[in-house]
Amino acid sequence: MSTETPKPQFTFAFILLDKFSMFSLSALVEPLRIANYCSGQNLYGWHFCSADGNDVPTSTGIMVPTRAVSMNDSDFDAIIVCGGWNAERYECAQLFSWLHHMGRRGLILGANETGSYILARTGLLHGHSATIHWHCHNAFKERFPNIDLQDAIYVIDHKRMTCAGGTAGLDMMLQDIRHRHSRKLSLEVANQLLYSSIRKGDVPQKEVQSRRLTSAPPNLQRAIKIMEQNIEKPLTVPQISEALGFSQRKLERLFSKHF
Repeated sequence: MSTETPKPQFTFAFILLDKFSMFSLSALVEPLRIANYCSGQNLYGWHFCSADGNDVPTSTGIMVPTRAVSMNDSDFDAIIVCGGWNAERYECAQLFSWLHHMGRRGLILGANETGSYILARTGLLHGHSATIHWHCHNAFKERFPNIDLQDAIYVIDHKRMTCAGGTAGLDMMLQDIRHRHSRKLSLEVANQLLYSSIRKGDVPQKEVQSRRLTSAPPNLQRAIKIMEQNIEKPLTVPQISEALGFSQRKLERLFSKHF
């Protein structure tokens, strides 16, 4: 066990949107709980919150109790929005105003998975580096060109911390533990989680697919790039073939052979 000098508790508010991922939330919270256990101190605290204080359903239907956010909240140091389905269309003026208010007070603002859409839509990521789950990457980049979007598992940029979701939450919180406390404690927590290799934030989200794409023929790589640049309005196969300058049949053979 660690025997370091007690430090003030650092408290997170996890804002839960409908059908958020319980797995992703656990990856964020469990390292904090274990850090408290390993250190023998209350280094971290956390609350599950929502705009109205009602129970919030996870993507698997489990209901999680929350407390309602308030402009009078004063016990948080950082806020992480845990995005759910359709976060890109989520509307809640009360929550958006609250996030702005907390940002003006100097709190760290963060997002997990599709939660980056919420911070981006409220302008709170403007001029910052950030990340989002890979399946939203191209649509997000097209919609918010003033945000430096990274193909990374997590990004910490001054008072903004964004995470792609899944196991990336473990890496981001282990980094927070290391930054606020010690490398030794972060390794203790990782060992408790049987997490043998702590990743840096700039690790690509899809390492295996990236390696596979770089080994594909140049024409196939060009085709995939064209498709990725038109996520919002997908092109037809003949349109892609025309842009590449060769036949649809050749394009289909390439995809069939390599994918």
